[in-house]
Amino acid sequence: MQALTEFLLLNLRRSDLLCRYAGDRFGILLPDTTAAVAEEIGQQLAAAVRHFAYRTETGQVLYQRVSIGAATAADETASALLKRAGKALRQAKDDRANALYLAA
Repeated sequence: MQALTEFLLLNLRRSDLLCRYAGDRFGILLPDTTAAVAEEIGQQLAAAVRHFAYRTETGQVLYQRVSIGAATAADETASALLKRAGKALRQAKDDRANALYLAA
């Protein structure tokens, strides 16, 4: 998980904030970012993760998959924003691996 965290940080902008949300889930705050730019960043991040591989202690090479749910902040609470992003993430996971959904 640490290797993936470091990899994600290398693929984000200096202004972005990465945090571990729960289990294998991460949250990324993209300050002053439009929905279109957030979607572009998400697509770039998903493409980068598809090429990320690491070797286990037994020598097995593993590749990662990523599902991304995104939501732009409106005049709402943080809880409501996280709920919309979580719903988008569930849609991405239900659809297929390496999918990105932007909440309406």
